[in-house]
Amino acid sequence: MSRAGFSDGTSDVFDVNGGRPVRYLSFQLKRDTPEEYIAYANYIILGALAAGQSRQQMSGSTIVDLRSFDGLDIKGVVGDVHTTIPLCLERGESFETFNEKFDGWYKQFESGINFNHLLYRDYPRVQDMHRTFEHDLDDNLKVSSSFLGAIREQEIPAMLEELKASHAILQNFSTHKLYASIFYTGKQLIIVPLSQPILSEEFITRLGGVIHHENKSK
Repeated sequence: MSRAGFSDGTSDVFDVNGGRPVRYLSFQLKRDTPEEYIAYANYIILGALAAGQSRQQMSGSTIVDLRSFDGLDIKGVVGDVHTTIPLCLERGESFETFNEKFDGWYKQFESGINFNHLLYRDYPRVQDMHRTFEHDLDDNLKVSSSFLGAIREQEIPAMLEELKASHAILQNFSTHKLYASIFYTGKQLIIVPLSQPILSEEFITRLGGVIHHENKSK
């Protein structure tokens, strides 16, 4: 894997949103499958962060509930079977270009390759030969997103409150990473930033997004 977008940057501190915190972003769904929802949401997150922080590249990762692999179907398995997929976006690239890359990454993991499993199978001991990859594919990634799947529209307020509890912790946990949760309901895609680096409002609104701010009175 190219180191483009994964170079040393853990010391980089993001410019933080000093105004009203962003509660969530909403977009009308124009895609067909959950995989495309994941790709589109991460395109928005990475693109808005790259533009908001004036970065040419933005790296990240997204957590997905991948249960279908080549020659193995574990849809009936109860419990957490998440997979973390690394991402990289070049500022200004189209969603079509990013989605093509994402499809390749996704298919790679569907084939059974899981870099994090190799890195952390003996955790907390990490082999010396894997330290560089641990940095590139974990510590140095600038975005960490999690896809929560579909929820009912009436569950949105409770979900937002639940995620808000994570906000205060993650806001102080890292000054060089954006944490975000993604879910959808009906025809609406919701992105919830759990930490508050500056995102480009122009990038978000150009894609038809609506920015919902926290109410100062709360």
